[in-house]
Amino acid sequence: MSKQKEYIIEGMSCASCAMTIENAVSKMPGVDKASVNLATEIMTVEANDSVTPEDIAKVVDGVGYSARPRGKSVEEELEEKNEKKSVWGIILKVIIVVATAIGSAFGVTACI
Repeated sequence: MSKQKEYIIEGMSCASCAMTIENAVSKMPGVDKASVNLATEIMTVEANDSVTPEDIAKVVDGVGYSARPRGKSVEEELEEKNEKKSVWGIILKVIIVVATAIGSAFGVTACI
C-alpha cells in the first residue's frame, strides 16, 4: 500500500532542478510517484513502506540538493485524529457512568 509523504527540498533555483529531483526519486524502487513544487519547495512522494526518509534524502543529496521530511503524512494525521476522538469518547463515557453511579448512591436522580 502506498503512502503519501512530503519533503522540504533545499537548493533548487529553477524548473530543471525540480525535474532532476522528480526523475531521480521516481526511479527509486518502491516509489509510485514523485512531484516537486518549485514555488513551495515541497516534494510529494507516493511510496510503499520499504522506502524510508533516509533513502529519499540520499537520492536527493546524490543529485545535488537536500531533502528532509516535512511532517506526518495525511494518513497518519487522520489516524491520530481518530485515535484522539476515540480516547475522548471513552473519557466522556466514564465520566457519565461515574456521575450516574455517585448520583444513584446519594439518591439523586437526573435525566441524562
